[in-house]
Amino acid sequence: MSDDKRLRPQDVPAEAVEPLSLESFARLQIEVTRLRRQIEGEMRTRGVVVVDRDGVERIRLSADEGGCRVALLAPDGFERLALEEGDGHGALHIAGRSERTDPTRVDVFAVDPEDEQGVYVGIELVDGGNSVAGFTTIESRAPRTWTARP
Repeated sequence: MSDDKRLRPQDVPAEAVEPLSLESFARLQIEVTRLRRQIEGEMRTRGVVVVDRDGVERIRLSADEGGCRVALLAPDGFERLALEEGDGHGALHIAGRSERTDPTRVDVFAVDPEDEQGVYVGIELVDGGNSVAGFTTIESRAPRTWTARP
């Protein structure tokens, strides 16, 4: 675990380590078996953060009743890439650094059909939080290219 501050085995001097008794080894086996049975091949959680060797957040995974999300972060916490799914849609967001609060990014998305229309898919360019251009289509219809008016 990233928050475990105990000494690692290679950091403990050899003379400080007590010999392992059969009794303590048996207790350890029982505890490991209990833990193994408790998780039975899977762990369940709503969120996971993966950190790098220095303890910096690099990957965030989350899931709730509305969907799930995976985000890849730069070492300074900037969200470079996000993949999300939820309520009839899926999207991939790839962002570049911007001097503005809202990043400039490209979104690739797919939205399930509504009101008997087909699947809506597309690529959208977002400049500082504002949609500025896109290439989209609704299933079985001609694709549409658009740009925001200046």
